[in-house]
Amino acid sequence: MKPLEILLSKRWILKDREKELYYQLKDEIGKSRDFLTEKLGYQAIITPNLIKLEKIPAYAQNWMGIQDFSDHLEYIFLCMILMFLEDRDAGEQFVLSMLTEYIQANIKEEQIDWTIYSYRRHLVKVMKYCVKIGILEIDDGSGEKVTAVAKSDKVSVSAKATYIRSMPGKNGKKLARVYLGTGVERVAVCDNGWSKVTYEKKSKKGTEKISGYVPTKHINDSDQVAQAKGTFTALKDSDILDYPGKKDGQVVGEVIQEDEVKRLATVNGIWSQIYYKKENGKRGIGYIPTSVLENTAAEEKTEESKVAKVDGEEAGTIHKSEGKGVFAEAVDGVTASKGEAVSGVQVGTPIAVSSDATLKPLGTFKITHYCPCSICCGPWANGVTSTGVTATTNRTIAVDPTQIPYGSKVVINGQVYVAEDCGGAIKHNCIDIYVATHQEGEDKGVYYTDVYLLE
Repeated sequence: MKPLEILLSKRWILKDREKELYYQLKDEIGKSRDFLTEKLGYQAIITPNLIKLEKIPAYAQNWMGIQDFSDHLEYIFLCMILMFLEDRDAGEQFVLSMLTEYIQANIKEEQIDWTIYSYRRHLVKVMKYCVKIGILEIDDGSGEKVTAVAKSDKVSVSAKATYIRSMPGKNGKKLARVYLGTGVERVAVCDNGWSKVTYEKKSKKGTEKISGYVPTKHINDSDQVAQAKGTFTALKDSDILDYPGKKDGQVVGEVIQEDEVKRLATVNGIWSQIYYKKENGKRGIGYIPTSVLENTAAEEKTEESKVAKVDGEEAGTIHKSEGKGVFAEAVDGVTASKGEAVSGVQVGTPIAVSSDATLKPLGTFKITHYCPCSICCGPWANGVTSTGVTATTNRTIAVDPTQIPYGSKVVINGQVYVAEDCGGAIKHNCIDIYVATHQEGEDKGVYYTDVYLLE
């Protein structure tokens, strides 16, 4: 197809996308300008950034318009975006809040309320269209271009905590810190592992609307936390963790047998979210296994969303739950008894270290054990490790990768394991060995032994 035919079939040719075609057209269009104007009625426009043909119809027809749009408001938003960009240089960055404030201030005929879903949906559709045709680009904050696809659903935070940032990348400005169970509304998914969300932050000062980006791996579309308030007696001693999972949760306190414990919520019934007193005397939120508490079933309640607070700050929204989610699914098929069948667990064959192997001493390590249940792994309880491989018994260990690199072969008590996983609680000189059942891990317990690197 000739360059002029390509131009006629498109709205315009952007120099940074099709540089060779841009220069071919620039040379050719001078010869064809009279033909385009007199025969076809087009005006040829050439700028340092693009070449386009423009033709204003004498009468508007039903078939005219943008096929991506379905509402008059979307055309208004497109005009607002073009006006907003008029005073900005090519490549100049801006955050979404600047655009939304501009639209609110300049549309007089209709009051735009961004808390209403339909307005947000129309704007997302228009911005997606602008990205597609090259008017806008999404930047991750380090100069890398990112493509976003519109998506609308309610999700909740499944990580200990994460930041909402101004751009889809770690270089984006931190707008707010959100915690496990906090509900947000997702409006788009980026191709670099980030999602665009909106969040209503509640504090003593009121409600603040925040729009930004979070890592997609830190959110989940199933409810994580259900309200289950009550005061209970501890049946036994237990560590309090900062996250509901022994592999990733770090110890922040302890509950002693016969203590009175104030519970706020449950994480799919497996963990209980409780208040505890920090060393500085302030109140904190932590997690203990629900099995530690006495007679919880009679007191459990499931209600609509409620905000849990720590020292007056929002710690996470508690959502209505049916007990279905990544935590609950994690324990499907996992038996309590050693030796019984365990559905979905990949079992490996033990490999003994060779007698002539070269071993490098790493020191004495604390050895713990974990299984794929949600008591151990929390939201990552799907059998997939942090390196993306399926965890295998007699093979997989979780390590501190700053001390033992992923892929290293490690010898523990004469058996060879592979460093394939990590965890927030797995710090220096600690190794977590993957086993098939929670009971097996309990039976093997915690011990200290010398560890070697197989060279």
